[in-house]
Amino acid sequence: MTRTPWLGGLLAALLLSGGPAVAPSRAALGGNPQQKEQQLPMLNKSEREALVGAAHQAWQKYAKRDANKAKGNDLPKEFWGEAVERLKPLRVYNDRANIAIVLKADGRTEEGFYVSLAISSYAPGLGDRFLLLDKLSEPGEKVLGVLYHYKAKKD
Repeated sequence: MTRTPWLGGLLAALLLSGGPAVAPSRAALGGNPQQKEQQLPMLNKSEREALVGAAHQAWQKYAKRDANKAKGNDLPKEFWGEAVERLKPLRVYNDRANIAIVLKADGRTEEGFYVSLAISSYAPGLGDRFLLLDKLSEPGEKVLGVLYHYKAKKD
């Protein structure tokens, strides 16, 4: 084993001075804590298409439901479909004829997947409500809507 006396001196100087002048990189610390907090499941093309398709079917069932049994804008679990259920959402709801799939909520904000359906006249955008709106759908996907990763202020 080779000894490097200068390394020991450098380490001692760092310890005596209170540490390095440069903070360790986020990678050295295990990544950005905010990134870890914001990560949603990564979806491939077929999973994205299945999720948008399931949201479209859920909307159709929701629109045809018995209005007397309706409970606000929440979509009953039996409407969700396998692609939505697999995500284990906290809540799925109608948002102006679009579908919000909430995967995280902290009381002030919610985050998850947002499906902007072709039948809706409401186009989501950053502003008062949406804090994050990243388009996940890609050209050539065969679906009746657009999938986003969203974060929004709670109503």
